[in-house]
Amino acid sequence: MYTTFYPTNIVSRTALPVYIDDVDDVEANVVNDPISELVATQAELGTLPSGSAADLTARLTVSINDDGTLKATLSPTFVDLTLSGDLAVNGSDITSTGVINLKSNNQSTDFLTVGFPDGEWAVYPSVDSSFRFGISGKVWAEGWFDSINSDGNISLNPSGNNVILDNAHLQIQGTYDLLFKGAGTITHEAESDHYLELFGALATTGWYWDHTNTRLVYKQAGSTLIQLYADAVEVTPYILAYAGLMIGSYSNDKRFDDASNGSGSTPMYIGNHIVAVSDAGTGGADSAGAGKQYVELKIGANTYKVLHDGTV
Repeated sequence: MYTTFYPTNIVSRTALPVYIDDVDDVEANVVNDPISELVATQAELGTLPSGSAADLTARLTVSINDDGTLKATLSPTFVDLTLSGDLAVNGSDITSTGVINLKSNNQSTDFLTVGFPDGEWAVYPSVDSSFRFGISGKVWAEGWFDSINSDGNISLNPSGNNVILDNAHLQIQGTYDLLFKGAGTITHEAESDHYLELFGALATTGWYWDHTNTRLVYKQAGSTLIQLYADAVEVTPYILAYAGLMIGSYSNDKRFDDASNGSGSTPMYIGNHIVAVSDAGTGGADSAGAGKQYVELKIGANTYKVLHDGTV
């Protein structure tokens, strides 16, 4: 039985029977052996090897250069491409006419999608799925975000209990209720003059840090009402209230250095001594006489007259 050379080898002319007219007798192998090689060639090529191209050469030219190398601009279409190894992309792009779903571990419902929903690029999880970026012990070195938006709350829960903003300004803005029931802003900035907290949606009402003079100031519509001094320049820290300082209950307040508590303008000091201010001199029927003068002290609901000898 004849064994074909092709496709493992190319049959040579001398390998097939050669006969001379009117000299050699015709035998069966003279016809059968070449037919066997022809059949082997057709079996190797298969049916319609040219496909939709004009011929096999035209079809090969689509993806193969003349030197046998693959062309760089291939656009294959796969219904389902399964790789047993790694996918190496030597170019710079992975393109798709639709979204790109990233699946692993045979997951069919939980996966990440790279797409262009609502006219914006996004990487998002499939419906009702839960994902996270990174795992314990694997950190992101750095990243750049102009805006981080969320449909719900955003939780910062570092294991070290610290949220660090490196060389940045922190601004927390919202419509939460503050002292004056309005939109407010809490701002932390670098060493400079700036508002720490703004009230009532007013740009110049709130606590203000005066870095130039190292003092904390409360301003109302830009006007300073209270100043708190506590720095190395001031030996004794103190509070300065421009509109007077009151101590008392909300319904019955008392004000220091106020004309309603006396006609004088001398402030009341509480420390090593007390200077009281009244609207008149000492009382008594014989106010000029020694031992007949007194001052009134009100303690609770009782008023006490304290006598003295008239010596000032």
